[in-house]
This record gives sequence, C-alpha cells and structure tokens, in this order.
Amino acid sequence: MTHASPELAPARARGRVRHQGDVERVQPLRAGRCDYCGEQLGAVAKARHARFCCTDCRTAWWTVARNRGAQLYPMLMIGRLHRGRANTRGASMIGKFSALIDSWVRADKAGGDDHAAD
Repeated sequence: MTHASPELAPARARGRVRHQGDVERVQPLRAGRCDYCGEQLGAVAKARHARFCCTDCRTAWWTVARNRGAQLYPMLMIGRLHRGRANTRGASMIGKFSALIDSWVRADKAGGDDHAAD
C-alpha cells in the first residue's frame, strides 16, 4: 500500500464544507462609506479598508448578497448554457439580468430595511 505525501493528501474537512474557490477581495462600493447603510466610516475603519460601519451592517449586507446571488445564479447558468440563442430559455437573458439588477438598485436607493428582504 502506498501513501500520498502530506502535500498531496486531501485535507479533511470539519463540519460543513464550503466551496470558496479563488475569490478576489471585494472592493468597497463607495470609498469611506458603509456598503450597507451608507454612513461615513471613521478614520480607524478607513485605515483598515473596512467596508461596513458595524457588525449588523456587515451581516445584513452579506445576507442580501447571498439571497441576490441565489436569484441570479440560475439565470446566469441558463444564459450561459443557451448563450442567448433565439427560441431557447436563454433568449433575452441579458435584459432579464438588467431588469433584476435595476430592481435591486431601486430598492437600495429606497433605503431602510426594504432591500434586506431580497
């Protein structure tokens, strides 16, 4: 019996396994402002490249991002599979992406907790 070297052996996962892949650092939407509520960030937060003014905003933003991503993912897969060809489920998918994202922008501009329900 041969054993794989430690470098090649698959790592054992603890608990729930998450696919994270190669993810780039998410840039702030507006420099110096909270990505969720829009409040101005303090000097300490700016120095560490923070994107949120508090834990509640960070949690709420990621909840909205997860929910919106779950809405968008199947649309992207269908669009890519059919590549927008006429008479397929992918036809006019770019317009559907745009309409969905426009609705999110309108909800975000409306403010409050309205956009947290996405």
